[in-house]
Amino acid sequence: MKNLKSKSVFVAVVLVSFLAAFNHASLAQSYAAPVDLVKKIMDSTAKDQLYPVMEETANLYFKQNKFKEFAELLESLRTKRPNMNAVIDYYVALCRYTHLKYLEQSQNWEEYFANGNSYRQQTVSLAKNSIDGLAADDSISLRARLLLWQFYNDQQDIY
Repeated sequence: MKNLKSKSVFVAVVLVSFLAAFNHASLAQSYAAPVDLVKKIMDSTAKDQLYPVMEETANLYFKQNKFKEFAELLESLRTKRPNMNAVIDYYVALCRYTHLKYLEQSQNWEEYFANGNSYRQQTVSLAKNSIDGLAADDSISLRARLLLWQFYNDQQDIY
């Protein structure tokens, strides 16, 4: 009986240890992905390398509804990569627009009304900065124009 009890305690300890290790591994993986993506952003020398990594990074943060964290990350990149400010402007604008849509859908009216005007202003001004800072045929410039169109279209009252 004592032997059976000690075996079940051992199995329980091993199981708990395994679950804890698995949880830490998945947690570490979720934090490693943004770090790896930021490294890729920093190492990107051409826009055909940079743009897909920026999109992947945005999608990662947006799926987790981590809009503030993504905007902070982008702002920290401004000092490290000043030559990509127009791209950063687009992604911050996209982040603010997506955050507003999320707040509407989740009906988080407190944050929506507290920060909504600032997010709207940033969406417009940063999208315009992006358009002004890139060639007219650049894909990010085109996406910034589309973002502005979506933003203004959403602002219209439809009866």
